Amino acid sequence: MNFTPQESRILLFLVATLLLGSAISLYRHHRLHVACELSVNSLEVIPGPRASDSSEVEKDAGLLDKKLNINTATSQELQLLPGIGPQLARRIVAHRQTHGLFSSPSQITQVRGIGEKTLQRITGLITVDEIIQDKKK
Repeated sequence: MNFTPQESRILLFLVATLLLGSAISLYRHHRLHVACELSVNSLEVIPGPRASDSSEVEKDAGLLDKKLNINTATSQELQLLPGIGPQLARRIVAHRQTHGLFSSPSQITQVRGIGEKTLQRITGLITVDEIIQDKKK
């Protein structure tokens, strides 16, 4: 079967797009797998439930051995939280440096890009320094 030069270019473009899409999908799957492995092995954090399951947030929060302190966590550690990617993690660290430490976990919504849905997903997985909480009372 012979293709015209234009048809060949279109076919090549479609194949390249398919391959690129497959590569991105594999990369995301691998990154998620590695992040879950790290969260279980290093931080002992259980991935948060879906935002729609607010009753499970409380149940899962009790199962956690160790919560992530958002006042001391590195950008890489913050990325282990559901819904927090590299850009949001950098914003959290920058917000901390600019405005000071968070006095409660809910203050993380002051960071641009973190809303109520993300807060619901991570509430049972994050904490702040105990000293900060005592000073607030």
